[in-house]
This record gives sequence, C-alpha cells and structure tokens, in this order.
Amino acid sequence: MGLCFLEQQSQKTYTISHHKDLDGVVSATLLYDYLIKGRGCSPLSVRLVCVDYEDLVDWREQDFSDTEHWVLDFEDHPDSDFWFDHHSGRVPCLSSRNKPSRVLLVSPRSRSCSSLLYTKLFDFFGYQNEAFHELVSWTDTIDSASYSSPGDVTRLDHPVLKLNLLLQDRNIPNDVVRDIVYLLFSFQGDCSLVMESSKIHNLYEEARVKRDLGFDILRKHSKIYNVSDGLIRVLVCIIPDLSQVIISSLYIFSLFPTVNYVIFCQKLEDGRTKVHMARSPFVPRDSDFDIGKFLKKEFSGGGHRDAGGFVLPKEKVRSVGLEPTISILLGKISNLLDISSSVNSYVGNFV
Repeated sequence: MGLCFLEQQSQKTYTISHHKDLDGVVSATLLYDYLIKGRGCSPLSVRLVCVDYEDLVDWREQDFSDTEHWVLDFEDHPDSDFWFDHHSGRVPCLSSRNKPSRVLLVSPRSRSCSSLLYTKLFDFFGYQNEAFHELVSWTDTIDSASYSSPGDVTRLDHPVLKLNLLLQDRNIPNDVVRDIVYLLFSFQGDCSLVMESSKIHNLYEEARVKRDLGFDILRKHSKIYNVSDGLIRVLVCIIPDLSQVIISSLYIFSLFPTVNYVIFCQKLEDGRTKVHMARSPFVPRDSDFDIGKFLKKEFSGGGHRDAGGFVLPKEKVRSVGLEPTISILLGKISNLLDISSSVNSYVGNFV
C-alpha cells in the first residue's frame, strides 16, 4: 500500500479547471480523453476542478504550481500551463513563478471553447478523436445561441439538449459534474448513454421542473422598456434568489421574442447580486456593441460579444441598490441616461 502511494506521488499530475456548463464540461471531456488516450496518462493522475463565476476569487487563490494546469472556458489562473477560452475581454493573469512557459490561447471568434480545443489539440499535438465530433457541433450551436427560432431554445428532443438543461442547474453538485465528464469519456461522447444513467436522468427530470417554474417567475418579474424612440426594446428582470428554479436570458428571449436586450438580475444567497446582459439572437442586430468587453471594462465581468455577466458585491447592493447599475446598462444600450427614475420605481423593493 505504501509503495503504491509513493509510486503514485512520483508521477506527473494534471489538473483540468473548467467552467461548470455544457461547453466547459465538453471541453474537459475532450482534454481528459486526450490525456488518457493520447498521452497515456493514468486516470489517477488527472484531477477535475469545475468552477463558476461565484468561485473565481477562491479558485484563483488555490495553488496549482506543482501540477500541469489546464484552464478551459474560464478566466485565467496564475498557475495555468495552458489556457483555452473564447470569451471576449479576458486577459491573462501574471505568470506564476513556477510557470515560466505557458500556452495561452483566447479566440473570441470561436463559437465554443470545445471547438477551439478540438481543433487545437490536433494542430498542437496531432490528436483528434472523431467520436466527439457530433458533441462538439451541438456545443457550438448551444454556446453560440445559434438557434433558428425562439422555439428551438426550449427544445428537449435530443440528449445533448437535456444535458445542457441539467448543467444549467447551479445547485448540481461538483461531484456530479465530474461524473458527467467521466461518463462522456467512457461512452465517447454518446450523450444518449449518459442520460440513461438513473442518477443523471433523475437530476434532469428535476431540472425540467425547475425550468418550468422559472418560466412562471419570468412572466411575473419582467418589465419591458422602450428606448431610443421605441426602436429598441429592453427587458429587465429582477428576482430574489430562487434556488429551485432555472432561468436564463435565452429562456427570456423565447418567452418575449420581440425584445432586443435582456438585463437579468438575481440575488444570491450570500447577498451578492448576479447580473447578466444579453442581446437577442432572434431580432436584427442594432450595432457592433461587444457586451463581454463592455462588462469587463465597467464591472470586471466578461462574456461573449452578445452576452456576459458580472457579480455585484453585497456591500454595493446594500449601499446604493441596483438602480445605478441598471441605469448604466440601459444607458449604454439606448445612449439615453434620463431613465433612472423609472428604473428606481421598478427596483426599489428588491433590496
């Protein structure tokens, strides 16, 4: 037992930090497949770490200096050896003292981190597993919101769409997310087999109920502003922390298909407020405004060209409320800054 432990400790280790959504999970699966099958690494030498934006500060304080650290579909880490991402506005961290040589690749033009990694694993290392091609294609469609109609957003007639819904549940335990990566690897990207797992299927059914409850909440807590002489419709949705529902900006666009933008605020259990901003993929584009870059600059957030988010500290929410933040976002969209009074009447009872 002791000898085996010493032998395991002497091996090189690998850590995969990835976002806790479909794109992050598929990216982690592709990399896990490459490390195990392409480089012959032992499964015991590979550690999976799933992270979300609420975890960013704590995660960046973790020490990954003694492992080959891959960061996928998320903000960079000082101890990263490889960073693959496709969000706009993100910048690399200062390199760790123990990481003198790093590979940092951010490509906002990529539709997903999965397709970026799928391509670059071949370009850099000559490895590409064709079994994952369909899964990567689905992830491209979902992560870039390349839906043909609002109705497509709520479809659940394919296993990948069901898995995507499940991973939108922010209460899903991290060990379940890791299990999904292992199952996707074991079944070589076949989501239908993953969804046949009784544990995964039951969690999916719970997520479906939460999404339906979320639709009811959206209908009750949304207000539409007509700005720029009525040329742009902005829907603002502010709700308290509701851990038993699933809500996303795309679901809002499916319910309100004529709005141009969504500003969605959700109070978290610890008092912070998560703010999400998105442009509808179903109406004509009004400008080249890059939401991710704007939110990175103004609120230390980030995202894509058409969607992004950030988290407001509870101290700021308590001291000034949400009105200044929503006014800035609405003002950016409309170039009109004289709407704070109507915003105030809407959000005054939130905090």
